[in-house]
Amino acid sequence: MAKKFYVVWKGRKPGIFTTWGECKAQVDGFAGAKYKSFPTQAEAQAAYSGKPSAVPAKLKGATKQAKPNALTQAQIDDMTYQ
Repeated sequence: MAKKFYVVWKGRKPGIFTTWGECKAQVDGFAGAKYKSFPTQAEAQAAYSGKPSAVPAKLKGATKQAKPNALTQAQIDDMTYQ
């Protein structure tokens, strides 16, 4: 079985843990707990330190797409309709 590293951002004691038991003790029954496992210690440390490139997208929230700029009335008037 591969070793995992567990990051707890919100829990009884935030940090990086090397066993599920240690992690579970911090988050079990803790309202709003935020935690995730990582395959390597380097990834766990990068995620815990808050480096944006290391935090998984689903933890960061969905990437927002840029909204297209609103058209001006002149642009709308210039449009051809079929």
